[in-house]
Amino acid sequence: MDGNIYALNEDGSMRWQFPTGSFVAASPAIGAEGTIYVGSYDKKIYALGNHGQEEWEFETGGYIVSSAVVGADGAVYAGSYDHKLYALNPDGSKRWTFETGGAIISSPALAADHTLYAGSDDGNLYALNIRTGKPRWVFTVGSYIHSSPVIAKNGTIYVGGGNRNLYAIRGSAGPARSPWPMYRQNERHTGRAPGFHWPMREVEDPESRSAERRSAYETYPCAAECF
Repeated sequence: MDGNIYALNEDGSMRWQFPTGSFVAASPAIGAEGTIYVGSYDKKIYALGNHGQEEWEFETGGYIVSSAVVGADGAVYAGSYDHKLYALNPDGSKRWTFETGGAIISSPALAADHTLYAGSDDGNLYALNIRTGKPRWVFTVGSYIHSSPVIAKNGTIYVGGGNRNLYAIRGSAGPARSPWPMYRQNERHTGRAPGFHWPMREVEDPESRSAERRSAYETYPCAAECF
């Protein structure tokens, strides 16, 4: 937790690193064009390009350990210790905020019917309309929610509470068809972003050991292991 975000090549060598203002506990999310979204304890959400360059940053009022999710239109959603859930436009400007009664440590999940599910330390699971940021319904667990909700293909929402109970809640739609609809991308938490490949990079030909070293080009499918 040195405050840096690291991108590693397949062989474990460093591709790039990006310094934030504090340590990073959130997992990254990946957009359709390979943009990386990640929060930090410096209270900011960062958008980073394929080469680690900052595209924008957005400051919240509290630490961020909630991992972001990305909608089909490129909107970014993440929670903060300041009790708020943030919806950001693709350019990093604020679309809306929704305030709960406690810190948001849980990562949200996005359904295909434009509903965003988010747990809070106030003991509630909120279902929000992503167009307006207004609640569609609230399910009360009665204890803090630190686990991230998972949306099954049949629309069932699974979430755990601090009271040691696991809840299955009937939802209205399966996961959104977006680049990163929930924590680690899918219900299996593989961390893989379908359809995206890293830009071409020049790598050493492993069979070449002569003075005249050849080179080859490779592409790497984007996955959690990239980071």
